Amino acid sequence: MIVMRTPNRSFNLMLCAWLIADAAFSASALDITLDARQSGRTFEGIGAVSAGASSRLLVDYPEPERSQILDYLFKPGYGASLQHLKVEIGGDVNSTDGTEPTHERARGDFNFTRGYEWWLMQQAKTRNPDIALDCLAWGAPAWIDHGNYYSQDMCDYIVSFIRGARRNYGLTFSFTGTHNEADLSPKAIAWIKQLRSTLDANELQNVQLVAADEWGGAWNIVTNRNYGLLADPALSNAIARIGAHYPKSVSPGAAKTCSQPLWDSEDGAHGTNWHSAMRLARMYNRNYIEGKMTSTEIWSPITSYYDILPAPNSGLMRATTPWSGAYFVSPHIWITAHTTQFAFPGWTYVEGGASALLPEGGSIVTMASTNHSDYSIIIETSDATVPQTITFHLTNGFATTELNVWQTTRTKQFANVGKVAPAKGVFTYTFQPGAVYSLTTTSGQSKGEAKSPAERAFPLPFKDNFTSYRTDATPKYFCDQAGSFETFKRAEGNEQCLRQMSSQSGIRWAAEWQPYTIIGDASWSDYEVSADALIETNGGLVFVMGRVGSTPGFSDALPRAYWLALNNATSQWQLYASSNLLASGSADASTNVWHHLALAMQGASLGCYLGDVLLTNITDSTYTSGMAGFGSGWHGAQFADFNLRPVHRGSSFNLAPPRAQLSTIRETHE
Repeated sequence: MIVMRTPNRSFNLMLCAWLIADAAFSASALDITLDARQSGRTFEGIGAVSAGASSRLLVDYPEPERSQILDYLFKPGYGASLQHLKVEIGGDVNSTDGTEPTHERARGDFNFTRGYEWWLMQQAKTRNPDIALDCLAWGAPAWIDHGNYYSQDMCDYIVSFIRGARRNYGLTFSFTGTHNEADLSPKAIAWIKQLRSTLDANELQNVQLVAADEWGGAWNIVTNRNYGLLADPALSNAIARIGAHYPKSVSPGAAKTCSQPLWDSEDGAHGTNWHSAMRLARMYNRNYIEGKMTSTEIWSPITSYYDILPAPNSGLMRATTPWSGAYFVSPHIWITAHTTQFAFPGWTYVEGGASALLPEGGSIVTMASTNHSDYSIIIETSDATVPQTITFHLTNGFATTELNVWQTTRTKQFANVGKVAPAKGVFTYTFQPGAVYSLTTTSGQSKGEAKSPAERAFPLPFKDNFTSYRTDATPKYFCDQAGSFETFKRAEGNEQCLRQMSSQSGIRWAAEWQPYTIIGDASWSDYEVSADALIETNGGLVFVMGRVGSTPGFSDALPRAYWLALNNATSQWQLYASSNLLASGSADASTNVWHHLALAMQGASLGCYLGDVLLTNITDSTYTSGMAGFGSGWHGAQFADFNLRPVHRGSSFNLAPPRAQLSTIRETHE
């Protein structure tokens, strides 16, 4: 053994540090060859999934902010420049953050003005005529074959949605899915083939099937030996793309060797911070490198639903306060732009070291145009700890023109940071840790510069008598959570109301409580919510809601809220804290008569009114803040003159009921 003696300990430490640094530098140097003969699979684009009522509030935004948001999402060379848009085929059932309206509430009752997905698709197409449209059903109305999703009725329902989009809006779908995140079974497999036949019979041969959109990275449509596509040539012929949800960039060997392209047909970063944005950067690259997936679709394009609803911050950007016009352009927009503004559907991935994991952390994908006259290199160094210097060698047809370099870091996003010029087909660049880069021979990229106004609180007092809308419309700021609420012409006069339209729960995707819709601000504490309500059906009920703090999401639990109900079945009023009955009493709950319900909340004091009569004043501190709303049972019910007003601490709000009123009301406390 050789022992090196040095004059002092500090010299030893300096020498060791130099050796370590030199070793790190050496390890980070890499040569990559871009070979035009190493063509891989065809890139099919980055897209987003507007579903689960995730875009609900966007349509209520004022101009010019609404157009600015749409530009950030869809305008080529401006923001996310999305290349696909998948929308939900609404079914009047809760599909995550609320219900999306159906285009056929009863058999043959077609209405292609309901909802906002038609509008969103039009806006996307206006900005990018080349965007590919896709659709998928989560659930369906109850009339579909008496609740049987896998039926000819459902095939016809999907076909009518696709044909209605073309006939009414000039929108053409390139793809449709089958059934969102449903368990695969022999019955489902037979139905997928039935759907393909139905599309063909209706001259929709160009609409290609994506299947089976299984959740959690499941690929049973391929791997199941008994009824997967490898065991069923007819199924294989019916399906054009294999889609999986949240696959974590992994696909099995059987999927990689099948004849259909693989898609990550729903995924997400779920957050608005830099960390979640870098998770998205890893996903875009590694979906191809590790899973050979050629398209990624993010749920959702925008978080445009209330934050108390399930899975907040699913979108590439946020727009949750339409009354203020405020929105937030998160780094996810620019991470997405690093692919979509530099590579285009129809380009091909370049294999070999040109699309691979990097030895010191991060990854690289390279995509080229058909004749390799243009190409782009996208590199993310999310988990790298040292700079990496890469020397690129261009061979066998790659253009040797100058490249533009774009970079995104935590502090500076989507910046053009310079150019690099190959010399004799070779160029070198050093990539810093924790960043995303695009090196490209293309031009035309830009960073949108529209600015959001300041966010403002929901304006109180607030009222809506629902008379300013067309019929069959959803009024501003209301988000249906079960059932479907639409503007409706009242029987008396020419006035309108808001009517609950669903007579029964449909073919559910998630569990649902009874129909209700919510509005407002989760920070509200002291306020009064009131509405006129009409019960259309014997045995029905109507209610107003206050301090709605959260909704049940994917369970059949009740929302965390106070709700004051008028129940025709029991001829009672009832005050609940979620499922806990706080108080009740007898009341006239006649059908087809307008009743005025009001719930006032001031600290722990709750006041309940029917008409001008104070039903009860009790103390309960279960819920201290939350949104407002109203709802009904599974039957027709009408609502008018909805009002929200603040109740200030120390104001004249009187919780002591007059004795004359109490003499006509029987009250019980549970």
